[in-house]
Amino acid sequence: MRYRSIRLVAALVGCVVIAGSARAADPAKVTVMTAVAQGSTTVPVYWIGKDLGFNKEQNIDASVLTVPNGNTAQGAQLVASGQADAFLTSIESVVVPASLGRNTGLVFVYDFYERPQWRLLVPKGSGITSVAQLKGKTVGIPTPGNPAEPMLKAFLTDGGLTMNDVTVQAVGVEIPAAQALKSGQVAAVLAVTLSSAIWQAAGYDFVPLPEPAAFNDLIGPAIAVARTSLNDPAKRDAMVRFLRTLAMSCVFAKTNPKAAIEADYRLFPTAKPRGMSDADALAQGMRAQASVIDGYTKPFGGRWGAFPPNAFEKYASFLGLKIPNIDTLWTNDLIDDVNKFDAGAVEKQAKAAH
Repeated sequence: MRYRSIRLVAALVGCVVIAGSARAADPAKVTVMTAVAQGSTTVPVYWIGKDLGFNKEQNIDASVLTVPNGNTAQGAQLVASGQADAFLTSIESVVVPASLGRNTGLVFVYDFYERPQWRLLVPKGSGITSVAQLKGKTVGIPTPGNPAEPMLKAFLTDGGLTMNDVTVQAVGVEIPAAQALKSGQVAAVLAVTLSSAIWQAAGYDFVPLPEPAAFNDLIGPAIAVARTSLNDPAKRDAMVRFLRTLAMSCVFAKTNPKAAIEADYRLFPTAKPRGMSDADALAQGMRAQASVIDGYTKPFGGRWGAFPPNAFEKYASFLGLKIPNIDTLWTNDLIDDVNKFDAGAVEKQAKAAH
């Protein structure tokens, strides 16, 4: 997988921000930033709306672009400065700066993942099947501090352990982290599902330990927009239509995961693994997608993208943060409009796909 350079991203987003001067019949141009490499089979729902006809139906011209090296600060800046329209990012990328008195200018509008996308991984066949077995061992985390340490603490707590019962080592998020786990340098690694899917595609065979009970009360990564854009009727309408295509894509992928991967490969031929049969390439893509597909369900009240009450207070408390006026960091104001589509018709389309 490869990441576009920020120079290319800046050039692209500079010309696709929603134009208020466009004719009503023109597709609304929307740019969304994500840390995921384009075409990644982990989350084909990000872009398959184009292949499935959802973008055309909603009259949008959507681009989902990659922030190089998963730089969340850079992605947030592109949105806050108006060079992009939205950012699919972790909750901590906004609440942590807010706890320090910094205003990112962003507000979350769509809850994409129902639960945190963190996993505690061990090598397959290692004999480690519970967190309790990590006592006295070394555990890798991406970086010290928030959010990795609170996440690891939650796993350890469920295993009857504390942070003092293990040795914590920063190993990053790239392939060297996977190699550290495979070689035995660390007994387990805390990673987001995106990293685990990338490692799996690279040939590493890891399995997750049971998720902590604390995750039952927490949401996962969500979509944020510039606060000022919500006051612009044209931008608000375009974002609603993009989010609607995203929800429709989720319905499609959950109904027919195989067809979702096939759509992904049609859009991004280079994402299809080489040196193997079509059947094996499809199976590999489906395994990557399976690592997250259960995460994007209907999170609250049967409405795609709705935030549960007090979700952000719970998240901040979990991270040990105090944030005044935390309700200003999120809104469900777009959700009713986003859900104005026929889910049954999308399911029918998915079932008919080959």
